[in-house]
Amino acid sequence: MQTKLLNKQYILIMLVNACSWMSYYIVTTILTSYMEFLSIALSIAGVAGGIFAFTSMFTRPVTGIVTDSFNRKWIFAGCITLMFASLFLYTVHPTAAFILIFRGLQGVAFGFQSTASMALVAESAPRGRTGEAISYYGIITVAGMALGPIAAIRISNAFGYPVCMWVGTIFLAAAAGIAYFFPYKSRSVTRMEREEAAAVLKEAAEQKKRTCVPEAPEQKKNKALSVVRRFIEPGLLDLTMMHFPISMMNGVISAFLVIFGQSRGLMDISLYFTVNAVLVIVLRILFAKKVDKLSIAQSYVPSFIAAAAALILIAFSDKLWMLVLSAALRSVTQVLENTTAQTTMLKSVAPERQGAATCTYYIGGDGGQAIGPMIGGLIVSAAGYSTMWIVFAVIIAADMVWFLFSKWRKLAPGETYHF
Repeated sequence: MQTKLLNKQYILIMLVNACSWMSYYIVTTILTSYMEFLSIALSIAGVAGGIFAFTSMFTRPVTGIVTDSFNRKWIFAGCITLMFASLFLYTVHPTAAFILIFRGLQGVAFGFQSTASMALVAESAPRGRTGEAISYYGIITVAGMALGPIAAIRISNAFGYPVCMWVGTIFLAAAAGIAYFFPYKSRSVTRMEREEAAAVLKEAAEQKKRTCVPEAPEQKKNKALSVVRRFIEPGLLDLTMMHFPISMMNGVISAFLVIFGQSRGLMDISLYFTVNAVLVIVLRILFAKKVDKLSIAQSYVPSFIAAAAALILIAFSDKLWMLVLSAALRSVTQVLENTTAQTTMLKSVAPERQGAATCTYYIGGDGGQAIGPMIGGLIVSAAGYSTMWIVFAVIIAADMVWFLFSKWRKLAPGETYHF
């Protein structure tokens, strides 16, 4: 167990995370515009915008069990390398088919890498400081989310889209290189231990068959639940689905805000991301030591209100200050809701189940990032940008109502459910 938070493992994870998220948001911000520049249909560009998260979402059910069963360092480093190779291939050969295939493969690798990464953060944190570790880790994540678009806009305007894609590729290459220097002693079960456990289970099954005692309905239900729990944590599914609309908001902002700003004549749209980045970092620092002392309701309710208000402001914005205010409101949600959701999930399970808990959290995150831009594209085509932003604001308001009727709202500060 580590005794200080800023240990070598934690710092290296932070560096890898910073580079990988910068790469992701540099590419994501300009990908739709780049594909339009390449004369690729906007409908295909919309699919490309969501396919990364879509394929990542479908890998999530197995990422937890893989992360909890094998050496997390090699999952972490190997998948970062695969992400780099995929981005390199569709940067070198930017056709519609290559972008769709290799961005999808990149999403698969991200599913495993991000689950392993979050589990490694929890492992590297000193006892009692998991929430603080996740909060500081989240500063890097959200800084990439905010600074990546700024870099993308500035680089593409100055040097063009291809150069911007290469910058994203270089960031991911750096992340892959750093990941291999991560010092780690695996806590996964050895092959001999797995074989011994399998032999014991086989003997127990044979003994049960000899006794010929029929299973009760409750036993069958418990067996089915145990199979599901190998992949995810069922008790956390409602909480991760509450995260889904917040993730949808992040997805549509990443995919459409730049194009929307240009359509409204708000050309200095990078100011939105600058304000968002600065406030997220400041709020993360201020919130880091308080995340374990607030109830989930104290974090979630302001998050939902701020998110809905941010989207409504975007919908009616015709001046830059309205987008800046929206960026400030969104930063509240990014800090409070994301950190609280991750911390609550990791603290609700035993250490050996943290991979499954992380996997469960990311199902909602990936699903929202994937489906949000796809739905958004359909709404924009049918009713325009303003309607799209309002629809997503209504979805978040409904999400808050769901939370207020859920079991989670009753948790006191520091209290968790244990599954």
